[in-house]
Amino acid sequence: MDEVSAFVTAPSSAFDDTLTPTTASPWSEGQQTALKAATVTTCCLSIVGCVLIILSFVLLKDLRATSRQLLVFLSLADLVTAMGNMVGVLTDDTGTLCVIQSSFTTYSSIASFLWTSSIALYLYLSIARESQRLAARSIPFLHVFSWLTPACIIIAALACEVLGSDDFSATTVGWCWIKSNVKYDLFWKLFAGKGWEIASYISVPILYFFVKRKIRVELHSAEQIQLVSRRSVQVAQEADRKMTFIPIVFVFVRSWGTTRFLISEIGSQEQADVFWLTLCQAIGDSSQGFANFVLFCVLTPKIRNRMIALVWPQYRGSNADESQRYSGSVATTASAAKSGAYPNLGRGSFNQVVPRSQHNQQQQQLRQGGGGGGGASSHHGSVDNGYYSTSLSSSVNPPNYDPSPGSYSSLSTRDSSYYGDT
Repeated sequence: MDEVSAFVTAPSSAFDDTLTPTTASPWSEGQQTALKAATVTTCCLSIVGCVLIILSFVLLKDLRATSRQLLVFLSLADLVTAMGNMVGVLTDDTGTLCVIQSSFTTYSSIASFLWTSSIALYLYLSIARESQRLAARSIPFLHVFSWLTPACIIIAALACEVLGSDDFSATTVGWCWIKSNVKYDLFWKLFAGKGWEIASYISVPILYFFVKRKIRVELHSAEQIQLVSRRSVQVAQEADRKMTFIPIVFVFVRSWGTTRFLISEIGSQEQADVFWLTLCQAIGDSSQGFANFVLFCVLTPKIRNRMIALVWPQYRGSNADESQRYSGSVATTASAAKSGAYPNLGRGSFNQVVPRSQHNQQQQQLRQGGGGGGGASSHHGSVDNGYYSTSLSSSVNPPNYDPSPGSYSSLSTRDSSYYGDT
């Protein structure tokens, strides 16, 4: 009878063993304190950054754009990751709470990787491919892909009881992930996080490369035509720089954990337990929300100035920025109209719909220096009948102007919202 009882209770005891890490923490008390302090500080910064990104979208209604809406969804995922990592570090639990924390942070981390790639794909479709319609139609699929995919992974992981405390993160960094000594542990680590992370390292830089190349081509064309406003060129140049920083920052903050993961799988866990590398992982894995806030709010003048104006109404940075852009567009438009190079430019006739063939002919004449009579073009993706809407390359845009989400404007009529409010 005792043997039967021992046999029945064996699976339960084996399951309980997997709730605790197989080895003790390799760090001294001082090192553990430093890791906790770094993780909690970074998590708090990311929580504040994510909340401010969401508030900027809610409060600044006139600056809402599809790309910023996607950024809000990314921020929601990063917010959950930061909160979960902080809970894991502060509680040091290896039981039920550890499994719950692992479930939330694993879901949000995968969702964050997918939304980062989805935003890159959206910008690629709308800018590099010049297809606002295709970009708009892709949004429902991006939601399904970015929200449901991690949900299915978490359901499978919970069903197989693989989430919990582990040697790789729980005993070193401080939060729970995939249990130690589970069957097919490498598969679960790739399937429940690292595989999607590594795929993002590849897809995000490639997509932003094509976006950058498109912006560079337009900047080169604008320099040859010399009919775009200075502000339009500045916006495109700022977007070009931002398209460089986004993938670099993303890979930089997440690469430390990936490096430790590869070392532990190729070599051993002891080789991966290097304190400075673990400290970088503790900071980087929790900092994407804060990094996005710096990139898309602090380093984006239009958003930064408007956010400051919300708490400091006397701040004039926002008005100065808009006035500079407006005056620059007016000056360029006035000089072009005065020169007589664009006879179609008159009062109340800044836009004129022409057949596609005539548009192409005008563009050819413009490149040959003949003027063409129609000016630089503004291509609208909503037109399906073979027509383009042409306008002066430096058409007057009122303050707070935003191109509609369903239209593609030429470089000269774009502001930063076209490039994801970069």
